[in-house]
Order: sequence, then C-alpha cells, then structure tokens
Amino acid sequence: MSSKHLILSLLKENGGSLPQSELRELTKLSKSRLSEILSELEKEGLITRQRIMGKNLNVSLNNSLRIGIIEAAEYPFIIPFYKMVKNAGFNTELRVYSDGVSLTRDLVLGKLDVGMSPVVTQLFFKNIFNNIEIIAGGAKGGGGIVGEQCGKVGSTFMSSMEAWALDYCEEADIVHVKGPKDLMRKLERKEVNSIAIWEPYLTSLRNIGFKVEYFDHEHCCTLAVRKGINEEKLK
Repeated sequence: MSSKHLILSLLKENGGSLPQSELRELTKLSKSRLSEILSELEKEGLITRQRIMGKNLNVSLNNSLRIGIIEAAEYPFIIPFYKMVKNAGFNTELRVYSDGVSLTRDLVLGKLDVGMSPVVTQLFFKNIFNNIEIIAGGAKGGGGIVGEQCGKVGSTFMSSMEAWALDYCEEADIVHVKGPKDLMRKLERKEVNSIAIWEPYLTSLRNIGFKVEYFDHEHCCTLAVRKGINEEKLK
C-alpha cells in the first residue's frame, strides 16, 4: 500500500479526521515526508488541513462530518438530521457521549465537527478557545428535578441542568456526577435528595413513582460546529 493510500485509509478508519501529529505516529513517516504527501492530497482535493489550537493541525477527508450527541431524548430528531447530512454528500459518523463536557472538549480539540451539547458548556468553551460557533437551538425544556427540591442535588458538571437547578433552588448543594446513569444510581441509593436530569430519564423515573418537577427554560442543548465547517449548508 502506498503512503497516500495508507493515509486515506487511516482517515476513513478514524471517522474521516485525525491530528497531523497522530497521522505521523501511525504512518511512521518523517515529518517532512508526511507534510509533502498531505500537500499533494490537498492539491488533489481529497483532504483539508486546518489549524485547531495553537500549532496543531487537523487532517480531514473532504466532506467528512463527525457528529457528537449526548444520550438524551434528541435521538428522534438527530437521526433524520444525520440522514439528511449523509444524503447531502457528507461521509458522516455519529458519536454518543454521556456528558456535555467531554463532547464539547472533543469539538474544541477537533475530534468532532458538529456537537449537540448544553448551551452553558458550549458558551464556556467558546469564550476560552473561540474556535467553535453555536449555529442553532436544539431541544427546549426537557429537564427537571426528580425527588426533593433542595438539599443535595445531583447534576452533571457545567451543564444546563446544573445552572437550572441552582436557579430553581439557590441553596442547593450540587453533587457532580459524570452522566445520567450515575445520577439515577445516586438517587436510588439515597446518596442525594434529588437529581437534575433530562428526558427520557425524567419520564422513566416519574413512571416508577418518583416526584418530578419540570424546569421552565429555553434551549437545553444547542448545535455548535468547529470553525471552518460549512455552517450555512448544515443549517
């Protein structure tokens, strides 16, 4: 296999995109030789290189699109979007995350092209790194408090749920956990008085007898893209 074909194969195997430094490790090519081949592939219109942070370069197959979403009720809405993007000619990959911080961090680092995650998280990362753009709203509402209103409240870190829980109950003692399954375990074991969680978990917990109070807020999650993505086409 030629070096060109090896690079293209590695990109396809890794969702259409890799940092140039990682490509160098995988191909065992010298820095100068790899740069030479990537320049040829760019001229042929097969790849695009883009600076993501500092001096780091990301190499992507043209028309590749890696979409990140959180385990949530957005599934029914994301799947048609995913299909439409694929039909528009993108080589598309869908990645599912348990928390918004990990998803948005990967978006900032160039490991994702598009992400649906909490607007609170996206605004935090955008203000620090300024290499992502929020282009559309996602689900509205869809979050709430399960259990007692105040006391120890379980929530995912730096999320819309945490912000809304503090707005709902200013004296809440927030206990951070990684994802929804951990939240439900803490509630069932009575390690917290309540949890701030989103659909479809709210309905599942209500159906087995837990008290649920819904938040009355706007967008929980929003759609962000890394800079360089064709925003208008995605919209």
